[in-house]
Amino acid sequence: MSVRQLETDVAFTIGRLNVHDCDAVHLWTESLSVALPVSHPLAPKEQLSWSDLADEVFLVRPGALGLEVRDYIVGRLEELNMRATIKVQRVGRYSLLGLVAARRGIALVIQSETTISIPGVVYRPIAEERLPFFMIFSARNDNPAARVLISLARKMSQETA
Repeated sequence: MSVRQLETDVAFTIGRLNVHDCDAVHLWTESLSVALPVSHPLAPKEQLSWSDLADEVFLVRPGALGLEVRDYIVGRLEELNMRATIKVQRVGRYSLLGLVAARRGIALVIQSETTISIPGVVYRPIAEERLPFFMIFSARNDNPAARVLISLARKMSQETA
């Protein structure tokens, strides 16, 4: 990881990565939701479970983040002995939600993304599904700007705890 090699000052991650010789600060936690077409049979439900989503087609974007989302979906459904159907779409975030509106599949979104208003899309939380966000850094990093950022992150995380 480039943080450990001091090539990058900090890395922001979803979930805590156990990186040798690196420290982490928990920044915040967000609930996980699903973007659904407004006409989807699950749209009237207030809250969803992973078993509700077992037969759905999940849309993800390519790249490292898309791979991480794909692995997360696969892992959650495998816990229920179910198999995920995932289609990679080479589009931006807003266009992915447009594909949801067009009934091409559903997509996972974090709580802060549910403020994105796309005609034909509704967001429903997944019960008890919360994702922690962390800042990973090396204690050996002596960059003054990074030290200030780390100090501010620690202070803010203590205020929200």
